[in-house]
Amino acid sequence: MKTLIYQYYNGPIPSWVNVSIKRFKKYAKMHNSDYLFETEQRYASPFFGHLHLVYDPRFEEYDKILYVDIDIVIENFEDNIFLEDIVDVGACPEHELPGMVKPPGYMKPFRQQDYKNAIALFNIPLAKPKTVEAPYLMFNSGVILWSKEGRAKAKKKLLNWQVWNNKVRDAHMKLDQAYITSQITQHLDYTELNYKWNATPRVRFDKKENFPGGNFIHYTGGKKVLLEDAYGEKMETKINIGCGWECKQGWLNVDNTEKWQRVNYPMTFMDATVKWPYEDNTFEYALSEHMIEHVPEEKGLIMLKEALRTLKPGGVMRVSCPDRLFSEELRGKNYPAYIKNYCKFVWKRAPQPGDLEKIAYRTLNEQGHVWVPTTAQLIAQFEKAGFRDVKACKYGISEHSALNAIDINDGIRQYESVYVEGTK
Repeated sequence: MKTLIYQYYNGPIPSWVNVSIKRFKKYAKMHNSDYLFETEQRYASPFFGHLHLVYDPRFEEYDKILYVDIDIVIENFEDNIFLEDIVDVGACPEHELPGMVKPPGYMKPFRQQDYKNAIALFNIPLAKPKTVEAPYLMFNSGVILWSKEGRAKAKKKLLNWQVWNNKVRDAHMKLDQAYITSQITQHLDYTELNYKWNATPRVRFDKKENFPGGNFIHYTGGKKVLLEDAYGEKMETKINIGCGWECKQGWLNVDNTEKWQRVNYPMTFMDATVKWPYEDNTFEYALSEHMIEHVPEEKGLIMLKEALRTLKPGGVMRVSCPDRLFSEELRGKNYPAYIKNYCKFVWKRAPQPGDLEKIAYRTLNEQGHVWVPTTAQLIAQFEKAGFRDVKACKYGISEHSALNAIDINDGIRQYESVYVEGTK
């Protein structure tokens, strides 16, 4: 069974978002599932982004897909939600538990009437829950488990969300929860999942002994800010751009390749050549190793400008890439250790005559390299982006402890690379 866990967030990413991302990546790895987090994407409205799972052909290969709101965290990693027996779709019904300080918003009588009014516009009957006590069935859309068959059926039968939004009047009914409940109950064979898969946090209960706990805990609304305090995680203040396989512990590792989808690598998808999904003055350090040569010069400048924007005042960026002069002058040089390591690592053999020319050509013209600068050109690019105190550095050496001895050590790049740092 091929499975996927899907999350998304539109706009600049607050630090609490990474709490959920890290935990669901770990959960995905434990249960042999793929994991996908996306930013700045939407089906139409920001609240309806999870409908991508129904309409986007990228997801057709998966037998089951778990959509999870980004304000949900995992308490129990062992219990596997993909083992839940569903036909088309599964979700947790809203209901009031004993000891709750106040009922869930959709369980208030006037919300029930608002929902009745909304579904009456489309001749949809009011459904009743079968597994919990509640006046009517309203699924919480924070956790939705889809089967392949359910998604195919939904693609054919679901009412276009915009038709719903244009017709209903109440603002709460224009959100995805009322819409998805109405469509699931009318068109699909649905399963009411146990409360443990979408539980409310301790702060919603009057006494500790009344808090039932759960596998997934949903910090809705203003409770999102409690995530970091509750789970002791903060967003990293160091970003590793274009990390590839070279993830750094204690860094936010981002990349724009398919490698990031492998859950055993702690990567976050990000295209560094467009506006980053992070707020101004977020990071203390930015690092990019052998990435800038893979994009056009003007795109590399955008990356540097975005790094400058998101760095805190006094923050430092370090960039390494192949040195054009080194490769151009390679024929007349003698680097036995470099040549030996290069041939062993790249071609799995001992050096041969003509390898110097091959290596130089490969660095300047192949491997997806688009812009291979000299030291002077990279420094000029930093300065054009707005950095100050820009200077060339030696391999493995920095005045800043977070960047000292940080460079890739593969026996190759320390010879062929230029290293530049700049300060905001």
